[in-house]
Amino acid sequence: MNICNRNFCVLCNENQKLLTMSNVIIPINTLGVLEEEQSQCYDLKYGYCEKCYSVQIMTLLDPELLYGNNYALPNAKCYNWIQHNIGFVKFIISSLIPNTPIIEIGGSSFVIGKHLIHYYPDYTIFDYTLKDAVKIDNIKYTEGNCEEYNFASNSNIIMSHVFEHLYNPKKFLTNCKKNNVENIIIAVPNMNDVNNLFVFNQHTFLYNDIDIEYIFGNYGYKSITKKFFNTLDNSFPCMFFHFKLTNNINIIKRPIILNRHLFTNNILKPIVIPEKTFIATAGMNATIVYSIIENKQNILGIIDSNNIIHGKYFCNSKHIVQSYEIIKNCNSDTNILVFGYRKNDITAMIKKINDNIKIILLY
Repeated sequence: MNICNRNFCVLCNENQKLLTMSNVIIPINTLGVLEEEQSQCYDLKYGYCEKCYSVQIMTLLDPELLYGNNYALPNAKCYNWIQHNIGFVKFIISSLIPNTPIIEIGGSSFVIGKHLIHYYPDYTIFDYTLKDAVKIDNIKYTEGNCEEYNFASNSNIIMSHVFEHLYNPKKFLTNCKKNNVENIIIAVPNMNDVNNLFVFNQHTFLYNDIDIEYIFGNYGYKSITKKFFNTLDNSFPCMFFHFKLTNNINIIKRPIILNRHLFTNNILKPIVIPEKTFIATAGMNATIVYSIIENKQNILGIIDSNNIIHGKYFCNSKHIVQSYEIIKNCNSDTNILVFGYRKNDITAMIKKINDNIKIILLY
């Protein structure tokens, strides 16, 4: 298995070393669900920057293993993603005049492009692989690694939930500046809350909004517009940025949050769960939670509200993802492990279905 080691902070200007925090064994595929059982795992090493305390992954899988078959979330068409996509489309339209040529990196599912082509017909899809891309007439397609690709001068790049996946964002921005990429518009998860788990083998580094402006500013990109976005149920906090290339380095003062690595460090410690415990949900963070449970024999099953993934295997287990309806007739000796941003909504949903079940809040 080809693994690249990351030893230095991807945010700080200087070669700031990463200090090892924890190791977890997780499946290669961390999308949460699979059509069949999978057992291939690897040792994911967490570290943090000794200067800015950003949590970062130190063992990076060959991107071919993660993205070689077209990265697309199984829930990419669920209601929350639809809300997000429409919000991001509106942000792009407010940032770029119509008929501007656009390159969308990581857009082979075309969930953003199908809206934007009506305003920007000169549209290019750029992705790591186009094997399973949604092909549309009159759309240009380019395959490659965006960290190494030499984009055409005066290009306009958009990225929806791609930047946080980059292995070397400095290399990507170096290429953009060298090739005079004029505008870069990104949507990224909002990681400002230090009391949540954001980093795994696909989200490879922890940041806040100032970190993002800081790293872009170091390569001459000025933040023109920044917008905080969330879905109606407050379960999908994100940030939208529009950066424009200038002739100067844009110096951003970056406050250092001394404790932002502590939550991740604490949450990665092994846990023991009671007998007869369900895990909610089957998302990416659930694969990390699953890996730290010492007594996995006590897991009754994996439940999720997304019916698109029902009946599929939860990563690296023999459990089939089930609907919340499975808990309807459970007794009071049944438990559900709940965690993440949606914990309040999930808790309310559980109580509405069966108020006898014991809820265990992990974070």
